[in-house]
Amino acid sequence: RLNCTSVLADKVKKVEELKFGDDIFEVTYVSIDGADDVNLYLRDITAIKTSIENAEASEKRIRQVMDTALDGMMMVNVERKICYWNPQAEKIFGWNANEIVNQASLHLLFSDPQMARVEQQLSSSEHQRIEVYARHKDGHEVPVDMSVVMVKTHGILDYFSVIVHDISARIESEMALKE
Repeated sequence: RLNCTSVLADKVKKVEELKFGDDIFEVTYVSIDGADDVNLYLRDITAIKTSIENAEASEKRIRQVMDTALDGMMMVNVERKICYWNPQAEKIFGWNANEIVNQASLHLLFSDPQMARVEQQLSSSEHQRIEVYARHKDGHEVPVDMSVVMVKTHGILDYFSVIVHDISARIESEMALKE
């Protein structure tokens, strides 16, 4: 089966979507050389449109959960670049998403000794929590409980899901109890 829009690209006059009941069709109008007639090609795209709408709705729900989480959440690619940064991460680290997402690496958030511990966690296939000191935008250290999960697509590492919880209050309480 040939795709008329690739074979007759210079002849296509118009492509649009039409809805008939619950079905959605892509309509392509094609003129033939020297003829006053126009050929119409219909393609049922209902399943494609439904799949896209369902995927968009699912992504929106996931974003809402991540954006309203009480812990800092980030997605980090295999090059250690931050791809997602939720509002709670902004509060913990002081950087807004525009400053971080696709702009910065995890190395910005941790001193060298702490980054070595983070790298060890990223390289581990075990899902465990570690306590590390992160670097706030203003330079002070923030103690965080951090968990890292490898996310694989078709068995290949795609990105890391990183969740951080500011444990400053807990550490201050523990220190006060010791005194």
